[in-house]
Amino acid sequence: MAPHKYGGLAFIAEVYFGSPSIRQYLHVDTGSSLTWTQCFPSSHSFVDHIYPKYWPEDSNTYRDAECEPTANNSNPKFSFSDSSGVCSYEQTYVDGNLIRGRLAEEMITLQLRNGEFKVVYDVHFGCNDQAVGEDYIGTGILGLAAGNFSLVEKLGSKFSLCFGWIRESKPTHNLILGDGANLQGNPTEINITGGHYMCTLEFILVGEELKTVNDTIQAVYLDTG
Repeated sequence: MAPHKYGGLAFIAEVYFGSPSIRQYLHVDTGSSLTWTQCFPSSHSFVDHIYPKYWPEDSNTYRDAECEPTANNSNPKFSFSDSSGVCSYEQTYVDGNLIRGRLAEEMITLQLRNGEFKVVYDVHFGCNDQAVGEDYIGTGILGLAAGNFSLVEKLGSKFSLCFGWIRESKPTHNLILGDGANLQGNPTEINITGGHYMCTLEFILVGEELKTVNDTIQAVYLDTG
């Protein structure tokens, strides 16, 4: 969950970047595919003093990445700069916030369910330099939508996201990436369109009353962002 300062208004995953590793707090977003974190120094940063800062020049495993064709609409727009040899990106989210930076590769470390840690090498991520708009929660975004640079595809194209009671003082939510992901409850068919996860919404239960959904809004995105 988000730190107390933000009133628990977002689901946050702890991911360690680089070597030596720096803990980053990433907003879990199933509506976008690019994982990014704020890199320092930066031209405009939203990260305040409560968060650890990631400096790519201090990491032994950081390197700039080459541009690759994007496969779907969940990816940001990429442009390659011949003069500097840097693959830059720009993405605007539905709330109007805009980010800019350079595509890079880094070693990340994830905590497993048994408390141990797993190292994943050569992960594409956005080394963010500029953020325009309202303040973000955490140090960046954990992009879980389908796409070229999605961490989900890097780890076997499977993940499960389980939410506990949202307002509990000690959250029991968990995110499982890769083969450890498991299905609970009745299955719901999910389609992938333009990199986004979509399902058909037929009814909404309000109290004890079952509301039928209008035909024009049956297709809905699954977007934790």
